[in-house]
Amino acid sequence: MLTYCVGTHWLALVSDIVATGRTVADMFTHRLPLLELVAMCVAPQPQSALKNALQGGWTQTDHLLANLQEGNAGLAELPERYDRPQQGMSEQRGTPSNTLFPADVYEWDDFDERLAERYAQAKEA
Repeated sequence: MLTYCVGTHWLALVSDIVATGRTVADMFTHRLPLLELVAMCVAPQPQSALKNALQGGWTQTDHLLANLQEGNAGLAELPERYDRPQQGMSEQRGTPSNTLFPADVYEWDDFDERLAERYAQAKEA
């Protein structure tokens, strides 16, 4: 990807390098190592010149709005839904293996009972 960006979108890459406060002379040095150059090409920032060049000047929103207008005009038909981040998370909730912070679910009454038991055990000890 780095060679593609350098060969095809050199000026956009230079623009992004300059935007970070560096120069082209900093490439492949301690000021701008290879890893950071690869990151700039593989995962460019949303408003970067390189991302704009890679997308041909169209944002994802532009593409979605064009699809919507073409669909409403009867010019195109969407074969399936677009993938969405976090799609299907509601089905995963409640299963501890699929949650970020696994925890048991209690009703308020159950929680109050457990809390009372805990305090009773603490007093006995």
